[in-house]
Amino acid sequence: MSIEGAGGIPQGEDRTSDHGAAGLSGLAGERHYSPKQLTHWGLSEATIRRLFEHEPGVMRLGEPSRRIGRKLKRSYYTIRIPETVALRVHRRLTSGARGA
Repeated sequence: MSIEGAGGIPQGEDRTSDHGAAGLSGLAGERHYSPKQLTHWGLSEATIRRLFEHEPGVMRLGEPSRRIGRKLKRSYYTIRIPETVALRVHRRLTSGARGA
């Protein structure tokens, strides 16, 4: 199932990965999205990040915050959201809206 049919990514979006994922299986073989690519859900990039922050299956690359002397160096993370995870969260959000 494509996320396009679930209010997902805009039509015409490039669905191929830079690494040719044809031979990969599981989450590694599917399309991954940045938070910015999912903002068309009507949510800000910061809200998308918070929604997926602790969601199982999301790739999180970067370093945690750490102390350097008396200063705290803030963390910087890049996240990539697999299509199946985006669909799962989208279904959860839309099913909650219907039940209200």
